[in-house]
Amino acid sequence: MVIWGQDKENGTARSRFKEEKKMEKKMEKEMFEEMIRDWQADNADEYGELEIDDAVIEGGKWIAVAHDDKNDYQLSDDGTGNIRIDYLGAH
Repeated sequence: MVIWGQDKENGTARSRFKEEKKMEKKMEKEMFEEMIRDWQADNADEYGELEIDDAVIEGGKWIAVAHDDKNDYQLSDDGTGNIRIDYLGAH
């Protein structure tokens, strides 16, 4: 039951909850970007020249688009902590 006098306080709690969720997504994004950097370092001979674009959530999964001088790729977490790379095409 919500009492009118509590509405402002409940609104503050909702705002805090939204901020916490926003921080969780930021931390997840930073972790995903760190995974990409680690993967890229481990595979520098093949993928050292890739430029990584901003990571976004798509379909509930973190993805990033990357490109080199000739091609575009999509990078995603395969669910086991490994980076999956998909060829998107030449540009």
